[in-house]
Amino acid sequence: MAGAQFTVQLADAAVQAMWRRLIEAGTNLKPLLTEIGSILEDSTKKRFSSQESPDDVAWSPLSQVTLDRKKTGRILYESGDLFDSIRFEAGADFVQLLAGPTEYAATHQFGRADNRMFGGPLAPIPARPFLGLSEDDQAEILDAMSDYLKRATG
Repeated sequence: MAGAQFTVQLADAAVQAMWRRLIEAGTNLKPLLTEIGSILEDSTKKRFSSQESPDDVAWSPLSQVTLDRKKTGRILYESGDLFDSIRFEAGADFVQLLAGPTEYAATHQFGRADNRMFGGPLAPIPARPFLGLSEDDQAEILDAMSDYLKRATG
């Protein structure tokens, strides 16, 4: 399946300590991971309105060629297929955020030097990251983990 995939490794000592306490509590993590997935899905979809990366960097504006071809002037949004494809899956020991399965998602997340998407060659497509973890996401996830740990440990 083509598309974009994003992996996050949390190296923060506080986060790792909290995960250890959760594991030691012997609880079912799927409800927490589902909540984290929902946080990530919501924040990713909000980026389509703010048109900013997870690092709060504005997406590159559309080229005039692209503006002439599009029905709307919205970046990364024409039919809604990419936006509608953003979803998460959570299990007992994982959560993943998905976008795609089209090449379109990866092209816009990472950019593409050789633009053959529209019968090119056209100007390269700049990266417009929409997947990722913002500082607000990290804080919200830590809050969710803390609340879950309080519930898990009584």
